[in-house]
Order: sequence, then structure tokens, then C-alpha cells
Amino acid sequence: MKAGSDMSQNPDNVSADPHAIRIKSAQIQQLYHQSRPGLLGALISAFILVAALRDELPYTNLLGWLLAYLLAQLARYLLVIRFDRVKPQGAATLAWGRWFALTTALSGLLWGISAVVLFPAHSLTHQFVLAVFVAGIGSSAAVVYSPTRECLFPTVLATLLPVAARYLYEGEEAQVTIGSVMVLFTAVLLLTGRRMHMANTNSLRLGFENSDLVASLSEEKQKSDLLNKNLRARMEESERASDALKESEERYRQLVELSPFGFGIAVDGMVVFVNPAAARLLGAASPEELVGRSILDFVHPEDLPAATERIRQVFGEGKVAPLREEKFVRLDGRSVHVEVTAMPFSYQGKVAIQAVFGGIDERKQAQVALQQSEQRLELAVEAAGLGLWDLNLQMGELVTNRIWGEITGYSSEEIFKTAHSWEGLIHFDDLPRVQRTLNAHLSGDASLFDTEFRLLTPTGELKWISGRARVVERAKDGGAVRLVGVIQDITDRKQAEEDVRTALEEKEILLRELHHRVKNNLQVVSSLLRLQSRHVKDERSLDMFKEAQTRVASMALVHEVLYQSKNLERIEVSGYVHHLVTSLFHMYGAGQNRIRFNVGVEPISCGIDTAIPFGLIVNELVTNALKHAFPDNREGEVNVALRSLAPEEYLLTVRDNGVGLPETVDFLNTSSLGLKLVITFVTQLQGQIELNRNHGTEFLIRFREVSSTRDQDLDA
Repeated sequence: MKAGSDMSQNPDNVSADPHAIRIKSAQIQQLYHQSRPGLLGALISAFILVAALRDELPYTNLLGWLLAYLLAQLARYLLVIRFDRVKPQGAATLAWGRWFALTTALSGLLWGISAVVLFPAHSLTHQFVLAVFVAGIGSSAAVVYSPTRECLFPTVLATLLPVAARYLYEGEEAQVTIGSVMVLFTAVLLLTGRRMHMANTNSLRLGFENSDLVASLSEEKQKSDLLNKNLRARMEESERASDALKESEERYRQLVELSPFGFGIAVDGMVVFVNPAAARLLGAASPEELVGRSILDFVHPEDLPAATERIRQVFGEGKVAPLREEKFVRLDGRSVHVEVTAMPFSYQGKVAIQAVFGGIDERKQAQVALQQSEQRLELAVEAAGLGLWDLNLQMGELVTNRIWGEITGYSSEEIFKTAHSWEGLIHFDDLPRVQRTLNAHLSGDASLFDTEFRLLTPTGELKWISGRARVVERAKDGGAVRLVGVIQDITDRKQAEEDVRTALEEKEILLRELHHRVKNNLQVVSSLLRLQSRHVKDERSLDMFKEAQTRVASMALVHEVLYQSKNLERIEVSGYVHHLVTSLFHMYGAGQNRIRFNVGVEPISCGIDTAIPFGLIVNELVTNALKHAFPDNREGEVNVALRSLAPEEYLLTVRDNGVGLPETVDFLNTSSLGLKLVITFVTQLQGQIELNRNHGTEFLIRFREVSSTRDQDLDA
């Protein structure tokens, strides 16, 4: 619904009464303001009626009528919402009244035709109920819509007449009686509504007339008050001007008296006034001590010519002397640095000069201290060989120190002329890394730009540069504006690092070769023992040769693993133990699945000084199990496990399910060389050994990693 310009036109039938439009507008606003309770009551009545008739009438009729009625009420509600939003005034509300009358008449008509579409002819009781509902709706309409006849008559007639016509049409005595009563009730409601309308109209007219009268009287009073106010203003204007002059003089006096700057006035070159600040600055106990002196008495001889010329310009040409630094002489003879300005002035009807000055000794001292600090910083930077640079990213301006130019071989102006940009000087392989680091800092992801790169000088030389920078100024959007940093030539350090790296590589090659040769020599010893054992006929002696061979092979295996490892300092234990146990099983012929073995070692690494005694312990315990735990070709299993208990503290478990160690054997005090070696190596590893004889033999050894001989030498 467009309720804008379409509803703003005045209808042709508006009365010539000067208050007619205002009264009509007020009545329409009353309708809209009190319509919400009427809407709520109508909806409640409709739902009550449908609930009361749900067992007497078809649901289709009831729901169809209820849906039509709800749509009509929705249209009324939307109209009210639109009215509240537009808030029309005056003649603009008249068209809204016609729309309101149309929607209310439609709602009343739906109530009126309910008797036609809902009730059967014989249902006198329910028709009577309907008559009561319709009568109530009509009465409410007469009360609510009485302010405007356009809503009253259509709504009441549309609500009551169809019901009355239905009753009269039926023709039965009771129905004719109800119909006649409905007609009479309609007439009464119309007469009552008309009287209420007239009363409302007269009340509104009286209110508007009273308000117009009050407004007229208020306007006359305002004119009278304005006239009186103008008269009082003219009388008080001269008094205010006098008071303002006195107040201005007082403010000026307080400003001068309390100002931290010195004020002085001179007539004919002689001081006639100074404030307390000027007296303190010039070493006087009070301002009166300076009055009567020549102003040139306080000018330092070095600045006397310039001061005389400035005084001439002020007096002779009427110019304001610009602010400049001078030296004044105090009464005690000491000089003081000041900033002073002077201007022409009128004092008691005479041409005068007024000077304003302030001491700047503290600022001078701060400037000197700052210069000294900058000099010390510059010396420290130069001593450290640091090249300073300050780049304005928005202006493209680069400021550098002397060291920066010596390192790069460029001046700040040449950078953009010769290489187009700073990035053009960086080695191609280093440029992506430098750009990533710089972008991370510019975006705020990194607190500092810190990297190393190779720089190409104008002579074609490559230099290693260490660069650090930080954003010291950002725009409101967070973008970097100014970047300050330092560079340092680290070419010598990089060369030294390269020399050290080369030496380390050579040392690593030498160590690998050493381990390789030690392994080869031990393998030669093992081979010699094996060859010699072939000429031994005694079984016990042959076992001794074989045990010695396994011990040598165990030590050779450590060097072989180190030779093949990337880390020459640490040996990976898991592969070493697995290789060692496999070799022992092969040497003692425990194959054909008669004796099985399991190796469970955590990923642990240790030094060679720990690995050799550890490997010999495993060698002795596994050898002992293979030789003695499974006599008479018995089947069984040998388990070797190693796990970490704490940093550099481990638990080794060697277990077999063989015949077990006899109870009579004290393994700590035995004549067996193998067990003696085990005890010795456990002590060397600062460990403890336990024996479990349940279900075979199980050795549990807790030990620690021992420091290498080289580490002990370094500690010493």
C-alpha cells in the first residue's frame, strides 16, 4: 500500500470550518492509536466463536471464515504499523481515515456474513450466540470508531444488518423478533455513535480554540518580553564594556605577572616595567631593581650591534623583531642565553618597546649533551664496524653513515640509480630468503628483521653481510613507513667458519679412517684367533679361542658401526645389538630354529666408551646362554632388551628359558672368566647387576653412560 503522496491530498468535502482539518486529523490519529486493543479483542472474539462452534459446523466453513477474518485483521495491523512509521500530520491524515474505514468495514462485514455462511437455519440457539457476538462487536465498533462517521456507519451497518437480514428472512417468530431487535439495536448504536462523534468533535474544537488563544497570548508576551530585554540590554551594554576593559587589563596583568617568560617595557631606551620572571632571569631581587636602567645594559657585548639594529627597526619602522637567540648579562655579571622578540607598544600614551624573552640555558646544555651522545654513538658504531641506514618507504629516501658506504661501496643516492633497488644488490640465491624475512617483519609477524646474505659490490666482489632492522614508524592502517637498521661485514667470519667446517670435515674423514683401520686390525686379530684355533685339539682351549674371538669381534663391530654412522660421536645401539647377537648365534651354531632370539632395544645412542663395555657384557651373557643354557640339543629362546630409565640411565635385560644357573653358583664370586668380565664392565659403567633364577636365567643390569676420555680431559 502506498500511503505517501496518494494519502496527502485533501478531500473535496472538507468543511470550511477553520478547525475542521485539525479536528479530522486528530480524530483519525485517535482511531489509529486505540486500534491495537480493538484488533486484539476482535481476534479473541473470533477464536472464541470458532471454539464454541467447532462441534456444530463443518471445519471447512469455520476455518475458511477464520482465515478470511485473520487476513482482514492483518491488513488492518499493517495499516496501523505504516501509520506509526509515517506519522502524518494535518491534511495528510485524511486519506488514512478512508483506508481505515475500508479495512474496518471489511472486518465488520465478515462478522455480518458469518450468520449466512456458518449457521444452518434450524440452529436457533447458535444463531442467538452469534447475535450476541455480533452485537458485542457492533457495540465495540460504535465506541471505538465514533470519532469519525466514515468508520462508524460502514462498520456498524456491515456488522449488524446482514445478521438482522438473515433473521428476518427466516420468517419464524423468534427469528423475526431477534432480527427486529438487531435492527433497533443498529439504530440505537448509530444514534449513540453520532452523539459521541459530536461530543468528540466539540471537545477537540474547544481544545484547539483554547490552544490558539494561549499561543496568541504567548506570542504577545514574547514580544513584550523582547522589547523589555532590548531596553535592559542597551542600559547594561555600557556597564559591560567598562567591566570588560577592567577584566581584560586584569587578565593581562595576571598573565604578565604569572608568566614563566620575561616581559619588559622600555620608553626612550629606559626600563619602565618588568615582570617577576624577567627579574629572576636577570638576577634581580625584585622587578623594581631593574626599573630606570638602560635596556642595553643587559645586552652582551657580542650581541650589542645586532640588538641596537633590532631596537631601531622596532622604534623607527614599527616592525616586530623576529625571535632570535641572544646573550644577556645578569646583574651578577654572568651571561645567560635567551630567546627574545620585541614589538612596538603604547605605554601611558608614549611610544614604547615591549620585549618578551625566555632562558634557554637548559636547552643549550641538552643540545650539547645530545651532540656529545651522538658523537659517542657514532664512535661506538664505527668502532663496531656497523653501517647505519634509515629508509623512508613512502618517500623512497635512504640516509646512511660512512661505514655503510664503505661496506656496500655505494652512496645512498647511487643505490636507486645503479641497482634500481636494494634487492638488486643481493645475491640471487639469497634474495628469496631475505625477502621472506623482510616481509614477515613488515607485516608484523616477526619482531625483528635479522638475516645474513651475500652483497654484490660495484667492483664485482661478493661480501657476506649481517643485516638487522626494525620498523620504527607505521601508518594508521599498520603499514610500515620507516625502517631503521644496521649492516656488518662478516666476510672474514664466514671465511673462518668455512675454514673450520673444512677442518671438521677433514677431521671426520680422519676419524672414519681411524675407526675403519681399528676395525680392520681387530678383524685381523679375530681371523688370526680363528686360524690358530684350527690347530687346537683340546676342547677347552678351543672354547677359549672362540670366546676371545667373539670379544674381539664385539669390539670390532663398534668401530664398524661408527665408521658407517653419520655421527662419529654416538653409536646407535639397536642395530649394533642385533648385529652382535646374530653373529654370536651364527658362530655357536644355534641355528635350525633350535634356539631362537629376540632383540628389543629402544632407539638409544651412546658414546664409544659406553658402547664397548656394553657390547662385551652382551657378548658374555649371550655366549654363556648359548653354551650352557640348552644342553642335549634342547630348544629355547634368548631375549635381549634395553630401555631407558632416565636421561643417560638404562636397563639391560638378558634372559633365557634354559636349564638355569645352579643355586650353588655365586655369580658374583665365580671362577668363570666371562662372568668376571661382566662384573668388571658393569662396575666400569657405574651399574648394578641382579640375577633372577625363575624359569631360566635372567640378568638385569642398570648402568649409566660414562663420559668419554676426551670429555674428561676437557673437564680437567
